[in-house]
Amino acid sequence: MKKDAKKVTYKNAKHRRQQEAIRRKAWQKKIWASVGVAAGIIAIIAITAGLLVHFNNRPPRPVNISPDQVVARINGIDVLAMDVTLQSIWAQNMLSQELGEWGIEHDRILADGQTFGRIVREEAARIAATSIFQEDYARQLGITLTDEDIATIDAQMDDLELQFGEELHNTLRGEGFQDIDHVRRAFEIQQIVENMLQTIVGDPAKFAVFEQYMEEEEFDVELLGAKHILSSFREFDTEEEANEYAVAMLERALAGEDFDMLMREYGQDGGVERFPNGYSFTTGDMVPEFEQATRDLEMGEISGLVRTEHGYHIIKRTEPNMDDWHILRNMTHLTTEQRMRIAVLTGLDAMVEAAGITFLRHLDNVPIGLQDHES
Repeated sequence: MKKDAKKVTYKNAKHRRQQEAIRRKAWQKKIWASVGVAAGIIAIIAITAGLLVHFNNRPPRPVNISPDQVVARINGIDVLAMDVTLQSIWAQNMLSQELGEWGIEHDRILADGQTFGRIVREEAARIAATSIFQEDYARQLGITLTDEDIATIDAQMDDLELQFGEELHNTLRGEGFQDIDHVRRAFEIQQIVENMLQTIVGDPAKFAVFEQYMEEEEFDVELLGAKHILSSFREFDTEEEANEYAVAMLERALAGEDFDMLMREYGQDGGVERFPNGYSFTTGDMVPEFEQATRDLEMGEISGLVRTEHGYHIIKRTEPNMDDWHILRNMTHLTTEQRMRIAVLTGLDAMVEAAGITFLRHLDNVPIGLQDHES
C-alpha cells in the first residue's frame, strides 16, 4: 500500500518542513478518531460537563433560536443549531490552540475581520456536518447500530443521568438543546462511524476507495522549545506603546532578572498558565517570525525584540518537553490498521470538502457556550 505513484518530492529543505507540518497537523486532528469510539464518547461527556461547570452558577442565557433550526447543509442534509452547539466547546478549544490564545472573547474581531465567535460557529458546523456526512456514508454501505451497540449507549446515557440528574437537563435546555436525546443521538452517530471504520478496514474492496490516502511514511521531527515574554498589541492603544513596554521588559531580562518571573508577572500571553514551562513545537506550529527567532538562538539565550502579528516577543530558547509531544511521537509508530483508519477519515474529509458546506444566516444566532459575549 506504499504510495509509490504519489511519492512526495521537495523543492528544498524549507519546502519539506512546510509540507511535513501540513501533514502532521492533519494527522493530529484525526489521530484520536482513529483509535475508536471511546475517544468520541469521552469528548461528548467532556463537552456536557464543560457546559455544567461554566453555567451552573448563573441563570440560563436566553436562546433566540430554535434548537432544530437548520443553520447549515451538506449534500442536502441539514445541520441543526443544536448540532453546532454540541460541538462548540471542542471547536473553540481547537481554534484557541491554533491561535495560541485561550479564553478569547467571542466578540473579538480577529485579523481577518471576522469575530472569534463566527469562526467558532463555522468550525463547530464543519465538525457537525462532517459527522453527519460520515453517518450518511455508513448508512449507504448498510452499516448501522447493533443490539449490543444500543445496549452500550443505553448504559452510557444512564451514567450521565446518574452523574448530573435534572441539572443536566436544565443546562442542556439553557444552552440550546431540545433535550438529552440529542446527546444520545451524538453517541449513536459516533458508534455508527466506528462500525463503518471497522467494516471498511476489514474489507479490501471497500478500502480501495481510500487507499490513495494511505500514509506509511515516517518523518523526522525537529522539536524546538521556547519561553517568551509577550507585549501584546491587543493590550495597548498603539503599537508604539506595545514596543515601549517590550523594551522595558527586555532591559530587565538582559539585566539578569528572573525570566520566568517576568514571563508570569508581566507577559501578556494567556497560554502561559497552561504551559508554564514554555512551548514545545516544530515547523509550522508557531508564526514564522517566532519559529525563526527560536532557531537563531543558542540554548538558554535570550533574543531581542521579535515582532509578530500578536505583538513583541522576548524569546528564551529552552529544551523541548517531549511529554508535550506524546501524540506526535506516537504518530510515527502507528499500526497498519491505525493508518488505514486515518486514510478512511482523510478520504471522507476530502469528500466533505468536495461536497461543500453551506452556512445559513441563522448560524450567527447559535448559542456556543464559553465566554459568549455576543448579543
